[in-house]
Amino acid sequence: MTVETGMMAAWAAYALIWILLGGYLFFIDRRARRLERELDAARRALQLDQD
Repeated sequence: MTVETGMMAAWAAYALIWILLGGYLFFIDRRARRLERELDAARRALQLDQD
């Protein structure tokens, strides 16, 4: 393996890690937003029951 090939492989691995991390954070953010909407709906439902 040449130095250039090794550097290219290292760069590709580094890029892949960042892409996977970005995708993971994107899906975590979507789940958190959905959970927040569900909690807001539950809070509104509970407030309606108390009135």
